[in-house]
Amino acid sequence: MMIGHTRQRAYMKSVYESGTAAHAYLFFGPEHIGKLAIAKEWVKFFFPEENAALIDRGAHPDVLYLSRERLLVTENQKEIGIDDVREVRRRIALRPNSGAHFFVIIDGAEDLSEEAQNSFLKVLEEPPSYARCILITDSPERLLPTVVSRTVPMEFAFVSDTEISAYLSDRRVSSDEREKILMVSFGRPGIAARMCEDKEFYKKESGEYESFARAAHADMIDQFLWSQKMSQDADAIEKFFFFLLVECRKRLLAEPARAEALSAREILRLLDMMRETNVNRRLLLDNVFLSLSR
Repeated sequence: MMIGHTRQRAYMKSVYESGTAAHAYLFFGPEHIGKLAIAKEWVKFFFPEENAALIDRGAHPDVLYLSRERLLVTENQKEIGIDDVREVRRRIALRPNSGAHFFVIIDGAEDLSEEAQNSFLKVLEEPPSYARCILITDSPERLLPTVVSRTVPMEFAFVSDTEISAYLSDRRVSSDEREKILMVSFGRPGIAARMCEDKEFYKKESGEYESFARAAHADMIDQFLWSQKMSQDADAIEKFFFFLLVECRKRLLAEPARAEALSAREILRLLDMMRETNVNRRLLLDNVFLSLSR
């Protein structure tokens, strides 16, 4: 069951039905909100219904997936390099097994190195008639303007609590768990659905949320101890910054005139800094906590 994004899904269905689908789309928006699921849903329109399970599993010969976690020719890389894009280009040059359509889905397109993006431009500039590409990202600003300009951009936002709550009600989730899932997932259907289905994941996400809340409201000494402990875990820091963004947005919705000590713009700037290779994460977190205490 798909949750939310009715307008985007209706548009993608309409371009399929009218035969006006573009050769490349850019799905951008926050993580875990369903961009990949909608890409798969659209791709399924082009193939017989019995192919759906193969597409979901990533096993269809004419649907090529590429991500940092699913590289084609390299292993354990921090980015998607040019060798993997060359393999994409090689595969696209072959006729599809179905004889009609071939799709490339790059999930986490922001992980493409600059060299890889320039190589992929050749696909976007001169695609075969049977080939279509979907680039998925939560950081479109990290893509080259020349790449973005050759795609049809489609923005995805957080899904409403009403839509996620309806999904949880259909699955008979208790009211207490539903409130917890809504609070932790904050408009991200991917997180909500997994918390509903996986109790261990539910406990993990709930625990992290409570840990972040304690850290944000702790005294200065405890905050500095927390930053020392977490400074080696880039993924945890990203999640903490997302928590701060959510809290900032909640307060702004409740009190639009309120000036935040740490604005959403500043949080995003710090997040970009954190993603830089040589940044001192401990110092970055200490500065965040100093800003929160003002």
